[in-house]
Amino acid sequence: MLLNKVHFAALITYSTEKGSRPVSVAIGDLNSDQVLDIVVANFGSNNVGIFEGYGNGTLKDQKTHSVGYGGHPNKVTFGNFTNGDWMDIAVVSYDTDTVLLLSKIC
Repeated sequence: MLLNKVHFAALITYSTEKGSRPVSVAIGDLNSDQVLDIVVANFGSNNVGIFEGYGNGTLKDQKTHSVGYGGHPNKVTFGNFTNGDWMDIAVVSYDTDTVLLLSKIC
């Protein structure tokens, strides 16, 4: 049996900042530019981080959006919940027992 060897490009690291404790990611085209973006739930820093894609395999630096003091986001996903032109981000907030909706934030 022949197995194809998979080779990856060099590892690229993107910081979510010290103490942010990222716990969940969602991947998709958040800002309707036909390029994949990454959304991260940063449990330790009470925010959601967005890494917009350049379309060449690299990402812009993280932009953060607070979910409030003690919110501790632990899951993120996105979809067009408001029927707008851009995707919205849904965030589960662990300590407040809520789901937060962030609309058009890129």
